[in-house]
Order: sequence, then structure tokens, then C-alpha cells
Amino acid sequence: MRAQLGARSRSLLREHPNAGAVQYGLIAEEVAKVYPELVIRDEAGVVQGVRYEELTPLLLSQSQQQQRKIDLQAAEIASFEQHQKMIESQLAQLRERSEAVQAVLSKLQRRDEQLTSR
Repeated sequence: MRAQLGARSRSLLREHPNAGAVQYGLIAEEVAKVYPELVIRDEAGVVQGVRYEELTPLLLSQSQQQQRKIDLQAAEIASFEQHQKMIESQLAQLRERSEAVQAVLSKLQRRDEQLTSR
């Protein structure tokens, strides 16, 4: 659902059979701004309430969209992690080669020093 909508709570009045119980709902005027087809209007067009029975399919659709997004992001993360492991492996190989080159270079420098000192 759109970020503009948020559930609100209210306590039922003393006259209600479940007095003091907390109910949750949406502000019909807010719903009308985002989903005008989900509100009940009187003959004059004034917003009277929310058609809550129509929210279930909408919420299910939104939930499915979110799940698809989550699944795609999880696949991307797995791909990035695999790529990172490959890069780390290549980096380790490069470090080993660099150390080997450094060792050869040190030997050559020592030989060069021996030859120039003669």
C-alpha cells in the first residue's frame, strides 16, 4: 500500500457492546485521496467509510510485489557475494605473485651488490 496510509487505533465508546476495546482502521478521507474506489460515499459524495472487504486483494497484490522485489534483491546479493569471493581469491593470488616477485627482486639486488663490490 502507499506510504500515505497508516492504520490508526481508537477505543470504542461506552455505548458500544465492546466498550474500551481497541479497534484499528484507516482514515477514510486519506484512503479517498489514494484509492478513491475503496471508500463509501453518501448521496452527496461525502466520504462515509472504507470498503475494508476490498483491501484484502489489494494487500495481497502489494505483498506479492514486495516478495518479488525481495527475491530479486536476494539473488543480487548472492551474485555480489559470489563476485566478491572471486575477487578476494584473485587478490590472494596477486599477493602471492607479488611476494614471489619481491623475493626474486631481492635475490637479484643481492647478486648485483656482490658483482659491483668486486
